[in-house]
Amino acid sequence: YIKETRSTLVSNVDNLLEFDRTIFYPTGGGQPLDTGTIRVSGKSYNVIDVIKKGDALLHKIDSPLEASKG
Repeated sequence: YIKETRSTLVSNVDNLLEFDRTIFYPTGGGQPLDTGTIRVSGKSYNVIDVIKKGDALLHKIDSPLEASKG
């Protein structure tokens, strides 16, 4: 299992983050969603849901992200 990776933030709307790549997967096929932590600028955010919207995977975090995309 991959436990850590680096990626670029593409979108940040209402605590839903989209990245250019991810190791998180949403609920599907009887499998539960992945949960874990995203670290941005030294601060950790808990991923509490992963939502598939079209081709995008959106990571719902437990508190507002204090960084812009990029």
